[in-house]
Amino acid sequence: MKNNRGFSLTELCIAIALGGMVLLAFMDVMQYMRVMENRIRVKADSQTTQSLAERYMWMHLKNAAPSFNNLPMLDDTNQKFFDLNRDLAATSSSLGLTRKLTMNLTGGKTVFTALLSESTTAQVQNGYPEVIFLDPTKFYNISLGSSSNIPLNWDKFRNFINALNPNFLVKATQVLEVYIPSTMRNVGAATTVTPNSTSYFLRCTNVPGSSCSTEDFGGLVSFRNAQNNAIAITDFDNYLKTIPPAGGGIPPILARSVRLIRYELKPNTVMNYGNDAGDLYYSTWNGAAYSTPVLIADRIIQVVFARPNISDPTITIDVTPQTAQQRLGK
Repeated sequence: MKNNRGFSLTELCIAIALGGMVLLAFMDVMQYMRVMENRIRVKADSQTTQSLAERYMWMHLKNAAPSFNNLPMLDDTNQKFFDLNRDLAATSSSLGLTRKLTMNLTGGKTVFTALLSESTTAQVQNGYPEVIFLDPTKFYNISLGSSSNIPLNWDKFRNFINALNPNFLVKATQVLEVYIPSTMRNVGAATTVTPNSTSYFLRCTNVPGSSCSTEDFGGLVSFRNAQNNAIAITDFDNYLKTIPPAGGGIPPILARSVRLIRYELKPNTVMNYGNDAGDLYYSTWNGAAYSTPVLIADRIIQVVFARPNISDPTITIDVTPQTAQQRLGK
């Protein structure tokens, strides 16, 4: 039996079946291409997440000099991550000279803090240095016959800084690190011993008549004499009056603006990442608490901070996001 075009009904059925098979094959190919395109996009997103997160954090941690020998944060082996001892051989790789801190949601740490030096826009635009030298004798009303218990004059302190750099105290409130750049240890300590902190932190405003207050970042840091860390420093006035000598004389005293930041890895309670991945945030200490966290990257499994040797301040960062397969649930 043939139709009016000369095709038999059998031939027509076969043609329709073949056409359907071709259409199904074409649809399968298109579906496969869409899946592959999605996988490529997700893989690219994962790689971009890693690259941007590491770059962003590096922009922070390249300014982490104030952290060293000040922050007591412990690494994976309960050693101080920010120990810095430049007297050790830089080529040494002995046990205990490296530092590694792992952030994850499966038994690792979930918080990493760092003290960063910072420049104000006014400093950068006007070419002022980020660090200034201080002369403590200019902070007191000293005269002949003055007693040794003259109180610190905060206006003189502020005026001295403004005379050196009028763009140094420009924020409504900012934190200053006053420190001695010399390496100091307890008297008689070996050079293999990590140096003591020589810093004092102040939260200051540029308001005449107001005093700066001690900033300990919520109890994160404490203040000890640089040549006898069994002796506590009670306040900034006591810090200035008990500065130990260096090289037979008074050591230089410097000041710079700093801020404390905190990285946090938090589980996402809304998205279904899986139990091992979370979102990476950072926030800044404002004097009483940390600011509202800012998202750096999502779907992060692990962040590793490492120091190849404690004789070098270099910090490396390795961010591990979910893979494309993990993101797609396959």
